Amino acid sequence: MDSDTQKTLIDINLKLTEHDQHFAEVKAQLTEHDQHFAEVRAQLTEHDQHFAEVRAKLTEHDQRFDQVDERFAKVDERFDKLEERMDKTDEFIVESFNAVYAKFEESKEENRRHFEVLLEHVSDLFRPFRDKGYEHDDRLGDHEVRISKLERSA
Repeated sequence: MDSDTQKTLIDINLKLTEHDQHFAEVKAQLTEHDQHFAEVRAQLTEHDQHFAEVRAKLTEHDQRFDQVDERFAKVDERFDKLEERMDKTDEFIVESFNAVYAKFEESKEENRRHFEVLLEHVSDLFRPFRDKGYEHDDRLGDHEVRISKLERSA
């Protein structure tokens, strides 16, 4: 082998050694990255487990909210029925009062006449007392005049 070939082979060998060292450094860095990725994977697995727990709790809450929604739907139905009953009751009360008012209007004139007759009857019953009272009033009035004359003369 001649010296140029040998020199070329030595250069190639040096270059290959440099490349081997470089590849060893890259391999060491890749190993570091692999270890880092393994740590990240472990953390992601932890997070996945945590998210699975959160999902399970959310599912549980969703079920509970569904139960609450069902209860509210039942309460809504009850309120709707109550509202219908109240509407019917309101209608009944309004109709009843309207009927009573109509009866009052129908009997208004008849009641007025009845009370007039009663008043006339009571007035007739008390007429003797009233008439006698007027007579006494006249006498008492005269009596007052006599007393004032006597007081003036004295």
